[in-house]
Amino acid sequence: MLTVLMPTRNRASIIREVLESYLALESPDGGWRLIVIDNGSQDDTPVVVRSFADRLPIRLVTEPAPGKNRALNRALPLVEGDLTVFTDDDAFPKPDWLRRYRRVAAAHPDFDLFAGVVVPRWEVPPPAWIVGWVPLGPTFTATDPGLVEGPTVPSHVYGPNFAVRSSALRGVQFDIDIGPKGKSYPMGSETAFVWRLFRAGHRIWHTADNVVEHFVEASKLNRRFVLRRARLLGRGQYRIHLERHISPVPSIAGVPRFLLRRLLAQTGAAVAARFGGDPRKAFDADWQLRTRFGAVEEAWRIARDGDAGSTSLGVARDREIGAGHP
Repeated sequence: MLTVLMPTRNRASIIREVLESYLALESPDGGWRLIVIDNGSQDDTPVVVRSFADRLPIRLVTEPAPGKNRALNRALPLVEGDLTVFTDDDAFPKPDWLRRYRRVAAAHPDFDLFAGVVVPRWEVPPPAWIVGWVPLGPTFTATDPGLVEGPTVPSHVYGPNFAVRSSALRGVQFDIDIGPKGKSYPMGSETAFVWRLFRAGHRIWHTADNVVEHFVEASKLNRRFVLRRARLLGRGQYRIHLERHISPVPSIAGVPRFLLRRLLAQTGAAVAARFGGDPRKAFDADWQLRTRFGAVEEAWRIARDGDAGSTSLGVARDREIGAGHP
């Protein structure tokens, strides 16, 4: 038995297309079921999901409190079977998606997590600068095409396409302080979750031939959206690495001084790049500036709100927080 978890909120139009693609799925050995978690939708999303009840092994549950991770935590106790697949409401799987997960899990019994491939499904063809300059992973949730089949690390696992042995999920929950919740949030919902499992000794296998297409709206193909993602990425990076490194460091208003120094240095680099005549270098410098700003912002938010990390802020290696592309 295999369970698929899909959180959703106000996505009536796209989730209809996604569920129609599920009608073509080949059933894996042992069968499967789909749990859709409605996270307080105010449109027709629940109606659309229920309309597939006679065509898919689907169950709709509700988590009214906002937050993707709250929705996933609502569903974890409902999982049945030995393998749990995580996906999004805008991810289109290939017909053999679940059968491939069943086969790779059987072929690699020493691994408990299995990461598939996520490729963009552009609503319109993207401009050249998007494809050539932008880090597609954190911006549009796309897998690095250079990854090969084999063991991998949490940063190569993306929310629209990964699976976990259900036995590894016992006693584990998603962090409700990270991940989609409104318009402003620290990114890294699944990354933080997978890091927890990885640190507990659960190994990850990248399966290079198990693909979903992640829908990218035309409205996201602009500089404003891209640089906003960089800031959210920086916020998430700080959250994740704060959990991994708990040694206190000198701070100002709750923000580690080394983060402030690097933000200042990157500000100078970004200003210089803008006058350097190379638009790609200018964009890259701006991306890194927004990422570092996001890390500083999250440290300040944690201190302001009195979160668990505010008095024992984590040490992070230079390459880990705001040090360029993830």
